[in-house]
Amino acid sequence: MSSRRNLNVHEIISALEDDNLTISADIFITPPENDDFIDEDSGSEDAVEISNLGRRQLLAEAEVRRTVSSLEGILENVEGIDQEEEEEQPTTSEAIEPPAKKAKIMVTRKWRHTDISAKPEKETTTPEFVLDKDNPLEFFEMFFDDQVLELPRSSTEKNAIAKGHVNFRLTIEEVKNFIGILLLSGYNSVSRYRMYWDQSIDTHHSGVASCMTRNRFEELLRFFHACDNSSLPPDDKFGKVRPLWDMMNERWLKFFPGDKHLSIDESMVPYFGKHGTKQHIHGKPIRFGYKIWSLCTRLGYLIYGEPYQGAKTGNTNPNLGVGGSVVTNLISQAANRCPLQFLYG
Repeated sequence: MSSRRNLNVHEIISALEDDNLTISADIFITPPENDDFIDEDSGSEDAVEISNLGRRQLLAEAEVRRTVSSLEGILENVEGIDQEEEEEQPTTSEAIEPPAKKAKIMVTRKWRHTDISAKPEKETTTPEFVLDKDNPLEFFEMFFDDQVLELPRSSTEKNAIAKGHVNFRLTIEEVKNFIGILLLSGYNSVSRYRMYWDQSIDTHHSGVASCMTRNRFEELLRFFHACDNSSLPPDDKFGKVRPLWDMMNERWLKFFPGDKHLSIDESMVPYFGKHGTKQHIHGKPIRFGYKIWSLCTRLGYLIYGEPYQGAKTGNTNPNLGVGGSVVTNLISQAANRCPLQFLYG
C-alpha cells in the first residue's frame, strides 16, 4: 500500500536516485529558527556533491516537489514521494524475491518545422541615465551609492562595538575597498585570501595590498554586517541581509532600462555552507544554494528578486498557490512601467 510520511533530505535524495520516472525535482529544507550567529563552515565551492551537506542537513525534514513522466504525459508540481509499504503475507518459503523493475515510459515529442521570425533586440528607448555613463565604475555607483554603503558601514561599527571593540571605526572609502576586494576574488581567485598580500611574485596582488592591509581586511571580514542585530525580524530567515536586499531592489527597479519582454523564474546562488534556507534542486546546473524568485529582462537585467525561505514564501493569495502568488507579486513591481510581455519558466 502507498503511504506518505515526512522524509529527511537523505531519504528524499536516495528515493530520487532510484526513481526512473522523475524528470526534475526541487527539495526544500525546513529552515531553522533565526539567530544571531553568522559564522558558517563551507565546503569547496567547486565540488557539487551530496558530501557537502552536513549530518544535520541530511537528517533535516524536507519537502519535495517533482516533475514526473506518466502515462498521461508530463505531470508538474507533484508533491512528495510515495513510500510503498508491503503487508506481510503468510508464506512457507524463506526466499526473498527481488523487487519488480519499474517500466520506463518513453515520451514522444512532436516537432514542427517553421521559420523563426527575427525580433529587434530592444523595443524600448534607452534611458538617459544609461547613455551618460562612460565607465563601469559609474554604473556600479548607480546601485552602490553612499546611502547603500552607509548601511554596512554603520552596521559593522555597531557589531564590532557590541563585541567589545569600542574603538573600532570604519569609513565609506574602506567599505568600497573591502567590497572591491571581494568582487576581485570572484574572478582572480587564490586558494587562500592571504596570498593577495604574500610577497611571492606569483600570488602578490599590488592593487589589493595597496588599498588595504591584510590585518584590516581580516578585521572587517570578522565584523562585517549589513543589519542591526538588535532589531532582527523573528520571521525572516534572511533578516541578516534584508535591509541591504530591500535597498538593492529599489535601485534595480529604479534603473530598469526598459524592455517589453520580461521573464519570471527561479535562479540559484551557489552555496555549500550551512544555512536553513539552502536548497537542493535535483537535475539543475546549480544544485545547492539559495533560490531567488526573479523578475528579469530577456537580456539578463534583474528588476526585482525575492529570496525563497520556505514553502510559504510569497504565498499571498492561497487561491493561486505559491507559484501564482509569486508571479502576481513580481508583476505588480513593474506595473505601469511600459507595455510588458511575461515569459513564464
